[in-house]
Amino acid sequence: MRLKTIEIKGFKSFADKTVLHFTENMTGVVGPNGCGKSNTVDAIRWVLGEQKSKMLRLEKMENIIFNGSKKRQPAGRAEVSLTLENTRNLLPTEYSTVTISRILYRNGDSEYRLNDVRCRLKDITDLFLDTGISSDSYAIIELKMIDEILNDKDNSRSRLFEQAAGISKYKVRKRETLSKLAATDADLTRVEDLLFEIEKNLKSLEKQAKQTEKYYKLREQYKELSIELALHQLAGHKDAIAELKNQQQTETDRKLGYETTITGLEAGIEDKKLHILEKEKALNEEQKRLNELTAKLQAKENEKNLLAQNIRFLQDKQQNLGLQITTASQLTDNLNREIAFLAHDLEGEQAQMEAATQKLETLRLAAEAVKQRYTAGRQHLEAQQYKDKEAERQLFEQEKKIAVLQSQKDNLQHQISENQIRFRSRQEEIAEMKAGLRQTDEELNNAQEYLQHLLAEEENLQEQIAAATKQLETLQPQLNDLHRRYDARQNEYRLLKSMVDSMEGFPDSVKYLKQHNNQWNQSAAPLLLDVLNCPDEYKVPLENYLKPWLNHYVVNNRHEAAAALQLLDKQNKGKAGFFILEDLTTTAPQSRPVVVPQLPSDAVEAIQIITVQPLYHPLLTHLLYGVFIVPGNFEPTIEQLQTGAVFVSGNGKFIRRQMAYEGGSAGAYEGKRIGKRQQLEQLQNEIETTGNQITQLQNTIEQQKNLLRQISNTLNNKRSEISRHKFTIDGISKKSMSFKLRIESLQSYMQESETKDTGLHSQINQLQQQIQQLIQQLSGLKDSYAAQRALTGEAETAFAELNRQLSQANEEFNRQNIEFHKQQNRLNTIEQNLRFKENQLAETNKQLTDNNNQLAQANEQLTAQTAALQETEEVLLVFYRKKSEHEKLVSQAESAYYEARGTIADVEKELREQNRLRQLSDTLLNSLEHRLTELKIKLLSLKERLDIEFQVNIDDIMERNPSEEYNLPDLEEKVEKLRTQIARFGEINPLAIEAYNEIKERYDFIIAQREDLVEAKKLLQKTMREIEKTATEKFMDAFNKVRGHFIEVFRALFTDEDTCDLVLTNTEDPLESEIDIVARPKGKRPQSINQLSGGEKSLTALALVFALYLYKPAPFCILDEVDAPLDDVNVTKFSNMIRRFSENSQFILVTHNKNTMAAVDVIYGVTMPEEGVSKVVPVDFRSLTNEYNEVTLNER
Repeated sequence: MRLKTIEIKGFKSFADKTVLHFTENMTGVVGPNGCGKSNTVDAIRWVLGEQKSKMLRLEKMENIIFNGSKKRQPAGRAEVSLTLENTRNLLPTEYSTVTISRILYRNGDSEYRLNDVRCRLKDITDLFLDTGISSDSYAIIELKMIDEILNDKDNSRSRLFEQAAGISKYKVRKRETLSKLAATDADLTRVEDLLFEIEKNLKSLEKQAKQTEKYYKLREQYKELSIELALHQLAGHKDAIAELKNQQQTETDRKLGYETTITGLEAGIEDKKLHILEKEKALNEEQKRLNELTAKLQAKENEKNLLAQNIRFLQDKQQNLGLQITTASQLTDNLNREIAFLAHDLEGEQAQMEAATQKLETLRLAAEAVKQRYTAGRQHLEAQQYKDKEAERQLFEQEKKIAVLQSQKDNLQHQISENQIRFRSRQEEIAEMKAGLRQTDEELNNAQEYLQHLLAEEENLQEQIAAATKQLETLQPQLNDLHRRYDARQNEYRLLKSMVDSMEGFPDSVKYLKQHNNQWNQSAAPLLLDVLNCPDEYKVPLENYLKPWLNHYVVNNRHEAAAALQLLDKQNKGKAGFFILEDLTTTAPQSRPVVVPQLPSDAVEAIQIITVQPLYHPLLTHLLYGVFIVPGNFEPTIEQLQTGAVFVSGNGKFIRRQMAYEGGSAGAYEGKRIGKRQQLEQLQNEIETTGNQITQLQNTIEQQKNLLRQISNTLNNKRSEISRHKFTIDGISKKSMSFKLRIESLQSYMQESETKDTGLHSQINQLQQQIQQLIQQLSGLKDSYAAQRALTGEAETAFAELNRQLSQANEEFNRQNIEFHKQQNRLNTIEQNLRFKENQLAETNKQLTDNNNQLAQANEQLTAQTAALQETEEVLLVFYRKKSEHEKLVSQAESAYYEARGTIADVEKELREQNRLRQLSDTLLNSLEHRLTELKIKLLSLKERLDIEFQVNIDDIMERNPSEEYNLPDLEEKVEKLRTQIARFGEINPLAIEAYNEIKERYDFIIAQREDLVEAKKLLQKTMREIEKTATEKFMDAFNKVRGHFIEVFRALFTDEDTCDLVLTNTEDPLESEIDIVARPKGKRPQSINQLSGGEKSLTALALVFALYLYKPAPFCILDEVDAPLDDVNVTKFSNMIRRFSENSQFILVTHNKNTMAAVDVIYGVTMPEEGVSKVVPVDFRSLTNEYNEVTLNER
C-alpha cells in the first residue's frame, strides 16, 4: 500500500486547494518558520481521525478552518482528502485506490467520506486496523515525540511497543475488565452488608410468622370443621324438613278423605238438618273463630321461639366480642410497655451516641494535632537532609574540582610534547602541497568547458518534461473524478437494486405474489408504481395522491386477478389489489378535460407530467383525471372545488377535493417509491458511460506517461553524465581547494604552535596554585559535613517518634470510629423497632374501637329482642285465655247441636266421629307446621352464624354433601375444642407473614444476586488471566524481536563496539513494566540516556523507532523535524537509514536540514507569498542524489 496524494483546502493556512503527490519513496517538505509546513502533518493526522485539538496545536477544533487574512474572507469549511493505492491488498476492500476524506463545517457539522461515499469514523478506523496507520501510531513522529520517548512521558515507550505488538485492544479490554471487577467487588460488599442487615430481622420475623401461620392454620381448621358441622346440621335439618313435609302431605290427604265422608253424610241427612241449620251454623262459626285463634296462637309461639334463638346468638356474640376486647386491651398494655421500654432505650442509646460522637471528635482533633507536629517534623527532617546532601555535594564538587585541575595539568604537559613533534612534521608537508596545487589548476580549466555543453542539452529536456507533466496533472484529477463518480453510481445502483429486489416496505401479500409470479401470471405483471415515472419535483405530490393504489398489480384480465386472489387465500398470505386492463378498454375515459377557473400559472395537470407506456396510459388517465398539482400556499375556492377537480400541493402537505381535505407533514422518504426501476436503468446507463470514459482517459494517460518516461530516461542519462562530470569538476576543485587550505592551515598551525607552547607553560603554573588552594578548602568542608550529619541523625530520631505518635493517634481514632458506627447501627435498630410497635399499637387500638362499637350494637339489639320477647309472652297469655273461652263456647254449641240431632243420632254419631278425626288431622297438621317453623329458625340461625363468623353464604354450600368420616357429636366436640384453643392463643402479628415473605423473597433474591456476582467475578478473573496471557505473549515476542533490531540499528548509527539494550524494569509483569533504554556510545558510561548529548539522544530514540519499523513496518512514515538536533555527520547516518527503510515504506520528511533535503527524491517547498496563506512548490532533486553522495564522501 502506498500513499498517493493528499488534497488540502480551507485547512489552517491552506486557503486554496493544494495537492501534494507522493510518487517517490522519500519526499521532503521544507520551508521557513511559520510558513505552514507542519500543517501538512496535522492535515494527515486530522483526516485519519484525530479528535484531540491539542494534538493539532489548537484550542478548539473549529479553529482548524482557515480564518481569513487581510485580503481573504474566512473559509466556510475545512476539507482534507488522502488517497492511497491498495497495491498489496493490505486494506480489506476490493478497490485498488482508496480515498478517505474529512470535512468540518463552520456550523460544527462534520462528515467522513470513503471513496466519496459518506461513512462513519469507525468505518475508517476499521479499514486501517492492524495496518500500522492511525492518527496516534508511530507512523507519524514529531520532534516532541522524540523527547517523550527519551523521557518516557506518559509511558510513551510502552505505548509504542503495544501498537507494534497489536495489544492495545487487549489493554483496553483489561481496563474494562478491571473496572467491571472493581464494580463487582463493590456490589459484593453492598450485597454482604444488605444480607447482614436482613438476617438480623429475618429470624425475628420468621418466629412471628410461624406463630401467625399456626394461628391461621387453627383458624382455618376451625372454619373447615365449623362448615362441616354446619353441613351435618344442615343435612339433618333438610332430612327432618323433608320427612315433615311428607307427613304433612299424607295428613292433608287423610283430612281430605274425612271431609269427603263428612260431606256424604251431611248430604244423606240434609233433609233432616233443616230444622237444626241455625244451630249448626252457630257451631261452625264458633269452631271457625276457635281455629283462627289457634292459628294466631301458633304464629305467636313461633315468633317467641325465633326471638329466643336471636337472643342466644347475640349473647354468644357479646361473649366473643368481650373476649376479643380483653385480648386487645392486654395487647395494647403490652405494646405501651414495650414502646416505653424502647423509648427509654432510645434515650440511653442517643446519649451514648452523643458521647461517642464527642469522643470521636476529640480523637480526631488529637490526631490532627499529632499530624501537624508530624508534618512539621517531616519538614524539619527534609530541611536537614537537604543541608546534608548540599554539604555532601559541596564536598564532592571540591574533590571533583581538584581531580579536574590535576587532569588538566597532565593534559597540558602532554600537549607540549605533542606540539613539538607535529611542528617538525608540518614543515615537510607544506613543500609537497605546493607542487600538487600547480598540477590541479590545469585539469580544472579543461573540465569546466565541457560542462557548459552538457547543461544546455539538459535544459531542453527539462522543458519537454514540464510540458508533458503539466498535461498529465490535468488529466489525472479528471480520472479521479470519473472513478469517484463511477464508484458512487455503482454503490447507489447496488443499494437501489437491493431495495427493489427485496421489496422493502411492501406488504407480505405483494411480496409473495412477486416471488411466485409464475403460479398466477405468465407475463410478469408489474405494480402500478413500476409503470410510471415523472420529474423528481412532482414525485412527492404524485405519490401522496396515488398512495392507495401504488401496491396494486396491473393485470391483463380478471382471470389473472382471480388466480392471484385464490393463491393468496390458499396460502393465507393476506390481501392484494389489482387493476384489470381489459375492463379499462370497455370503459372509455372522460374525453373532456376538467376546466378549473383561475388556476395559478405554476399549477399543472397531473396526467401531463407523467411518463408511461401506451399500454398503461388509459389506466393513468382514469386515475389522474381532474388531478392538479398546485403550489403549497394555494387555497382553492368553492367554485374551483365544484368543478370536481382534486388539488394536490407540490410539497405533498395536502390533498383538497370537494367535501374532503387531508394532509399534514411530509415524510423524509416520501417521493422515493415512484420510478425506481427507471432510476435503475438510468444508473446502469450512467455506469456504462462513465466506465467507457474512464477507459478512454486511462489510455490517454498511459500514452502520456510512456512519453514522459522516454523523455525522463533521456534526461536521467544526461543528468547522470552531468552529475559524473560535475563530480569530476568538484573533485578537482575540492582537490585544489584542499591543497590551498592545507597549506594555509599548516602555516597557521606552525605559528599557533609556537604561541601555544608559551601559553601552556603559564597555564600549568596557574593550575598548580589552584590545586593547593582547593586542598586547603577541602579539609574545612569535611568538618562541616560531619557536623551536619549529626544534626540530621537527631532530626531522624525525632521524626521516628512523631511517626509512632501519629500511628497511635490514627489507630485510636479508627477504633473509636468503628465503635461510633456500631452505636449508630444500634440506635437505628431501636428506632426501627419503635416505629413497628407504634404502628402495631395503632392497629390494635383501631381493632379495639371496632369491637367496642360492635359490642354496643349487639347490646342494643339484645335489649330490643328481650323487650320484644316479653311483649310476645304477654300476648300469648291473652291468646291462651281467649282460646279457653272459645273452646267452652264450641262445647256448648256442640251440645245444643247434638241435642237437636237426636233424631239422627246414628248418622250424626258417624258424622261426629268423622269430624273428630278431621280435627285430629288439623291438630296434627298444625303440629307439623310448628315443627317446620322451628327447623327454619334453626336454619336461619345457622346461616347468620356462618355469615358473621366466617363470611360464608349458606347458599354456596347447600349443594355440598357432608363428609362421611365425621359424625355430629365428634364434630361438635372438635369445633368446641378448636374454639377454646383460638381463644387462648394469645397475641399475634397479622402482618408478620406478609412481612416475612417479602423480606425472605428479598433475601433469596439477594442470595441469588450474590451467587451471580461471585460467578461473574470468577468469569472476569478468568477473562483477565486469558487477556494477560495472550497480551503478554504477544508483547514479549514483539519486545524480544524489537530489542534485537534496536541493537542492530543502534550499532549501525554509531559503531559496532557500542553498547545498547532495552530492559524491562519489572519482568514479573511486563505489560505494566517501564522500558529502560541503555545506550553507551563511544565508550561512554552514562547512568541514563539523559546524560548523552542532544544528537546522541535523538539518534538513540530514532534507533528505537526504526527497530519498531523493522518489526512491523508502516506503509508510510511521516517524520516532522526529528533531525533538528543532529549534526551533519549524524544527519548523513539518519538519511542513509531512511533510504534503507524506504524500500518497504514511504517516508515524508518535514525538515530544515540541508543535508536531509539533499537526500530526498522530491521536495515540496511551503511558502507564504501572500500573508496568512500557504502555497506549495514542488522540486525534483533525484538528479542531484549521486552528486551529493560523492561530494559528501570527499569531504569526509
